[in-house]
Amino acid sequence: MTYRWLAGPVLGILVLVVFLSLPPLDPFTPTGMKTIGIFCFTVAWWISLGIDFPSIICILLLIVTGVSTPEGVFAFLGHWIIFFVLGCFGMSESLKGTGFSHRFAFWFLTRPFAKDTWPGASAFLTEVGLATPALAGASLLCLIRIKKKPLLTFSQWMGA
Repeated sequence: MTYRWLAGPVLGILVLVVFLSLPPLDPFTPTGMKTIGIFCFTVAWWISLGIDFPSIICILLLIVTGVSTPEGVFAFLGHWIIFFVLGCFGMSESLKGTGFSHRFAFWFLTRPFAKDTWPGASAFLTEVGLATPALAGASLLCLIRIKKKPLLTFSQWMGA
């Protein structure tokens, strides 16, 4: 059994401990050293473990080490762009999960105009060029609708 998958997490923890225990170097403050350590730790864990779990650990480390307050860390999660990006990820995953994206690509590639390479490529780019403004317009309408409703602050969300 190989333990190569442990190299990234162990390296991340070592780098975090080193940056948390070192005295601050000349241009950095103690908070800056903690932030650099957390950043290096998170990057090492992103590379070896994935995006989701290390990101949550990073948010918790920013609070536990005193780099930021919970209100400061979670303030950005109330921004509309976070929910927009999460919605886009969810929509793309549902299109992929239902097989729609595969069927649409297969349908597009089997059209008579897509048989030859250059006409097919130009037709695809034309379609993307025509679909992009329509999707951007729909996204803009969704964003305008979201902006009309005030979002909760962290203290309101926590019920304080």
